[in-house]
Amino acid sequence: MPPLPPELIRTYHPLVERDLLELGSKNLQLRAVEIIRAISCGEIRGQRLENNDRVGNLNGYFKIYFDESPDVSPRFRIVYQLIPNSSAPHTLKVIVIGERKNYKVYLEAIHRL
Repeated sequence: MPPLPPELIRTYHPLVERDLLELGSKNLQLRAVEIIRAISCGEIRGQRLENNDRVGNLNGYFKIYFDESPDVSPRFRIVYQLIPNSSAPHTLKVIVIGERKNYKVYLEAIHRL
């Protein structure tokens, strides 16, 4: 995959602001915002999502893990899309931010699509 451009335009599903507030702690909120900035600047990349029997088809979307501390197994995910595609993106669209437990974040991503 070629490198990302210097900075992608950031867009958000209308419910992402609510997602941030529901994270609970300010540290988690700040961590999520920092990760989104890092993705849009090409500093980090997430893993490609696929069709999954438990949640549905998320081909073309990506996930990235996070939590308050790097010392714990990450409980939270950011699901996003690179537009028009991952080879030549100009826009980062954040679909959902939330807890991975019971596939909650992925099911919500499917619902929002």
